[in-house]
Amino acid sequence: MDEHLQAVPPGADWRGRHDAQRYPGSVSEHRSERQRARSAANEATSARAKSQSDPNSSEDERARSAANETTSARTKSQSDPNSNELQRAKRNRARGGVNRAVEVIRYRERLRTPWWWYPIGIGVASLLAGEFHISGLPLTDWIPFGVLVPAAILIIWALGRGELAISDEELRIRGAHISLRYISGAVALDANTLRRVVGREGDPQAFVSIRPWIGPGVQLWLDDADDPTPYWVVSTRHPARVVGLIRELIA
Repeated sequence: MDEHLQAVPPGADWRGRHDAQRYPGSVSEHRSERQRARSAANEATSARAKSQSDPNSSEDERARSAANETTSARTKSQSDPNSNELQRAKRNRARGGVNRAVEVIRYRERLRTPWWWYPIGIGVASLLAGEFHISGLPLTDWIPFGVLVPAAILIIWALGRGELAISDEELRIRGAHISLRYISGAVALDANTLRRVVGREGDPQAFVSIRPWIGPGVQLWLDDADDPTPYWVVSTRHPARVVGLIRELIA
């Protein structure tokens, strides 16, 4: 024991040397673990320093990952034909929505009220406003005129807001619409015939959309098993043009 202590250099840890001689395997394993820890710390430090010195490296890594994801998605779509069909169907639906949004109108007619209705409406409103002055009500004279005359103009304008529009797919009039594939025929009606069709000679289940200030119209016969409506009757100032266009589209 004395010889062993004399062999230890001054300032050295004789316990560590004694343990090394007694347990050589544990000391070597401890040293290898410390070396691995130092190497891992050195790698983390070098990576951190590299990222700080080169800020574009993270962007390059993100670009590489995005490119890898794109490549994998392309490979998956090529290996899976059903995904291509789904994508193609989505594109077709989107194109269909665009086509419907830019649908071409083949015929458009505003069902405006006659211009001479405005003078009549203004005259009637003025007479009613004058009645307030004659009655002796404690009202300022301009209030009845300022309310009734604009109201009459607005009512006449609102009555003429209806529109008849025909596209390649459907017919629309005043908010109602019907697909052309359900129309089996069209007949032009003059003013007298139209009054008879919508009167005693008409079918109560028919759809009627007429304007009293427009005399002629068209009768549209329907062929739809799910709809009990036998025909439509709509007003138009140009029944011959409307009938000709509808026959052309349903032919």
